[in-house]
Amino acid sequence: VYSECNHGRTCRKEGGGSHEDGTGNGRYPSGHHANIRVVNTGVARVPARSAGETVKELMTTEQLLQGLKHYRRIARQDLLRAPETPHPDAFRLHAEARRALYVALEGRASEAGPQDAVDFSLEQYRALPFTTGTAEHEHPGLKGRENGLENFFLMIGLDPKMRREARSARPKLPLPPQEEAQQQGNLKDG
Repeated sequence: VYSECNHGRTCRKEGGGSHEDGTGNGRYPSGHHANIRVVNTGVARVPARSAGETVKELMTTEQLLQGLKHYRRIARQDLLRAPETPHPDAFRLHAEARRALYVALEGRASEAGPQDAVDFSLEQYRALPFTTGTAEHEHPGLKGRENGLENFFLMIGLDPKMRREARSARPKLPLPPQEEAQQQGNLKDG
């Protein structure tokens, strides 16, 4: 059972009222969410393929579309909830980015099948710059896409090794022009 959380991660519920986010980055205490929305797509995790292939048994197109529709509805609920948050514009953009990604993945799955949607998602993930270390309300579109892709990977049961490999290929976030010029100046001075 998974839940999409207020901190922008899809979390796996564990016994005793605490849970761990799907990335394995740690535990969160019981009750750290205002509203936990449980996501149970009814889809078994899919084991990894050998020799560089992403998944052994793909979900059916119908299963994939059903799961994406559920995630899209959660993103829509977040859009409606955005005005109540500390950074409403950032929260709205985050939800819009997730929702747009789910629509694109639904289109890929409908037109070309589940494997094309998986390949597209990995391609998108590799191209997405890292936003780690930025303020919560900065880069909401990028963070929303990242969160949406990671939700999708959890839903399809993508091999964690495959996700890590795709993550390691991601570029760094480009610096704003003034910070880049400052760093260039520091390199010349030193």
